[in-house]
Amino acid sequence: MGILWRELVSFYQAILAGHPAELPPLPIQYPDFTIWQHQLLDSEKIDKQLAYWRRQLADLPMTELPTDRPRPKVSSYRGATVRVSIPRHLSNAMRRLARSERVTLYVSLLASFVALLHRCCGQDEIVVGSPTAGRNRPELEDLIGFFVNTHVLRCQAAGNPTFRELIGRVREVVLGAMQHQDLPFEKLVEDLRPDRNLSRNPLYQIVFQLFTPPGQQANRQDHPALELVEVERGTAIFDLAFALRDGEERLSGWIEYNTDLFDADRIKRLFTHYELLLTAAIDNPDQRIGDLAFLSESECRQLAGWNATSVPYRPGEPRQSIYECDAS
Repeated sequence: MGILWRELVSFYQAILAGHPAELPPLPIQYPDFTIWQHQLLDSEKIDKQLAYWRRQLADLPMTELPTDRPRPKVSSYRGATVRVSIPRHLSNAMRRLARSERVTLYVSLLASFVALLHRCCGQDEIVVGSPTAGRNRPELEDLIGFFVNTHVLRCQAAGNPTFRELIGRVREVVLGAMQHQDLPFEKLVEDLRPDRNLSRNPLYQIVFQLFTPPGQQANRQDHPALELVEVERGTAIFDLAFALRDGEERLSGWIEYNTDLFDADRIKRLFTHYELLLTAAIDNPDQRIGDLAFLSESECRQLAGWNATSVPYRPGEPRQSIYECDAS
């Protein structure tokens, strides 16, 4: 999309100036890339990568979020989108924390997401899918085509680590995936042969991604008439797909969710929990993830009310059995 946008603006500027609309010739075409990929699949390198993923994804658990409705036997892929935005001060604070831990912003945000899923699901192993650009050759930088591959990130939250420790664990998982990123996801699924189910995708149900916008802001400043229009697709490939956009002072993005499973209110509440957990983790990265506050004040009051179960009892009064009730 970044390439398409850049070329569109280039043609637009040329037409406005009355110049010929021309682009430099491409060094290769997409069929050249397909030949490289076929050669890679026949090499020993792919066997080593496949061996890594077999070890990494052996006995892979399913990450199950609490849902508003039972999972249907066959997914309809109906979906909706909630637009989200992280305040500027919180976005900048997370960038500073990432620099201090010598990791990318992506790793720190993913670690926060893993911590949240761990708290919501109660699972020690969190499995998240994350797309990668796949443009690992300079010849591909200006070529339009499908190069995207998917990493299956198996993150460990066992032992109630501190947030700083969790960042280190997620960093190692991401680095391992990047070092073995040439294996196509389709080839991985074909080799692992996971149990197929019409109600869910193989290997992972939740997606996290962070990407940099292709310079639309600068172009819109040069040409105020240009406007980027967000389109509501009305579909969802996964249970939940959380996408954030970097490149501006404020992180913004969307959460696409399966409407067979979730209501919009639950997704909005999930993002509120993510923001609160980010705040707690930034304030004290040495706090254990099980102790990071992520509930709103109203939810804390509601929880306190649910836990207020004490009943006054006067000595000498007969106690009512828990199996008895007052018919009135």
